[in-house]
Amino acid sequence: MEKKVGVIVQARLGSERLPGKILLQACNKPFLELLLERLSGLNPIVATTTLDRDLPIVELCEKLKVPVYRGSEQDVLERTYRAAKENGLKTIIRITSDCPLADPEMISNYLQLFEEEDVDYLTNTLERTFPRGMDVEIFTFKALEAAWKEAQEPFDREHVTPYIRHHWGRFKPFSITQKEDASSIRLTLDTPDDYKLLKAIFEELYPKKKNFDYQDILQTLKEHPDWIEWNTHVKQKS
Repeated sequence: MEKKVGVIVQARLGSERLPGKILLQACNKPFLELLLERLSGLNPIVATTTLDRDLPIVELCEKLKVPVYRGSEQDVLERTYRAAKENGLKTIIRITSDCPLADPEMISNYLQLFEEEDVDYLTNTLERTFPRGMDVEIFTFKALEAAWKEAQEPFDREHVTPYIRHHWGRFKPFSITQKEDASSIRLTLDTPDDYKLLKAIFEELYPKKKNFDYQDILQTLKEHPDWIEWNTHVKQKS
């Protein structure tokens, strides 16, 4: 029986620094729609909350015919676990909706490596060399279920994978890095200045090549070096 793989996209509208950020638009489409379009070949499933304020997410998913699971706002581990279980996933790719530039080709390459190395957890965030916003985590349902059953600390429940990352004796990890350290570049969506940069990138690349990739993004930033400065002052939330 073929292992079922899917991307679980965490999405909610309760951002403190940029409320409703994932429904802000570039190229006349909400960022969440642009992300789901990019992930369309990887079986995306949106995991949102049961709060009324997140109904627009549900409505957008229904319009796009993307499966959606609604669960706890605070216990994101529970929400992710239930979304994976309900959809019969054996391998979970985790992407947060504030990363609309997620690269499906990069993710597919990581998935192949994940299977070849036969690991429980793979990520490019253990040693950060990629920009924030290009984050990818892949893990087995078995590892997720163990975390769901055993994790007790609020931080572990809110952030899904810390329990796995803090128990390497039980879970086999694989860390991906790149030679060129691009960790100072910020490609995540959390503030108005982040929005300015991501909107510019999409509106530069999307009309020419809808499935533009990470290298296209880097090339665009080389051509527009001033763009990177727009959000370098932003402090990542701890």
